[in-house]
Amino acid sequence: MDIRVVDTSEGFISLKNDWDVLLQKKYSLFLDWQWMYSWWQSYKEYHDQAKLFILVFKEADKIVAIAPFFIEDIFFVGFKYKVLNFLASKKESLGLDIIYQDDLKDQILKSLSDFLLANKKYWDLFFVNSTFPGSFIRQMIKQSQFLFREKQGVYSDIDLRQGWDTYLNQLQPRMRTKVRKMLKVADQQDLKMFSADRSNFLDHFSSLVKLHQSRWVQSGEDGAFGGKRLYIKFFLDYLLPSFIDSGQVRIYTLLDKGKYIGHQIYFIDQNTLYLFQEGYEWNQQISDPGNVLRALLMHDLAEQKKYIYNFMSGWTFHKQSWGANVKTHYFIRFAHFNFKNIFYFFSYGMVEKLLGKIRGLQNKLSR
Repeated sequence: MDIRVVDTSEGFISLKNDWDVLLQKKYSLFLDWQWMYSWWQSYKEYHDQAKLFILVFKEADKIVAIAPFFIEDIFFVGFKYKVLNFLASKKESLGLDIIYQDDLKDQILKSLSDFLLANKKYWDLFFVNSTFPGSFIRQMIKQSQFLFREKQGVYSDIDLRQGWDTYLNQLQPRMRTKVRKMLKVADQQDLKMFSADRSNFLDHFSSLVKLHQSRWVQSGEDGAFGGKRLYIKFFLDYLLPSFIDSGQVRIYTLLDKGKYIGHQIYFIDQNTLYLFQEGYEWNQQISDPGNVLRALLMHDLAEQKKYIYNFMSGWTFHKQSWGANVKTHYFIRFAHFNFKNIFYFFSYGMVEKLLGKIRGLQNKLSR
């Protein structure tokens, strides 16, 4: 099987048609060509050292698999490491994997493993920041001769397809009362929820960013669109025009007497809405506009009986209180064998714990 490396934006663009064909039978929003290309266009603007490293697999002159990777350098205890990552893997995606033709899975798996072992000059470590239990990449790692460690992570979702009454009855009594109260507040204060359309979508998105950043900056934090994550705003700037046209993105807005007081942006994959980010304003009349908006949206989706609401990665009491179900994905680090990589694998856990203690001490001293 022939494998070539695509390392330019022009080469990336040229893959779109074959990429779409490969993904057709098992489509995933987070493996979509436009999703990954838009992410790369924004990420590289703020990370000059990052290098595109897409592997294209050909059999009989036909593209049968694509491995959407990039490489960037990290430094660990004086050592420099070249790290392979999936595109769009900095907390923006769920279930990253290789895109491949099903009937050639075993051959592609062996070819990728052999390629990585034969081309150690390109990489030291590989970070997989979210992949599902039965994924191609996880199977390859477990069957190959690599150092590896994996950590189980969680994401959560709510199946609203049984209708509003069924969903409400699944909640704990206190939360059920709270949700009903939020809907009552919305009705009494004439709060309106609506979904932005093409004509005003970007206006709502700008308002979401402004409200989100304002809240976090006041708390002394960077927020999701600032600091090291500034590229996220530009990722969405690249992505939104095409996703607005295809209907794969929605912004729900809470309106109070003509004023925007809350927004939530979701990406849509078939019947699942993925919560990507939110921004809202606190005021004296409405103490929790974010949850009021969520209650209105849950009611609307449950009434339609066809949607699953996905909170994305992580698990909190807040998500649990809304009736979310825990699902599993994996964070994996693997490497080929050499002294530097073995040192990393046996040291990074201890270093992370030490840095955590130092950060905790700094936080206490700064109070």
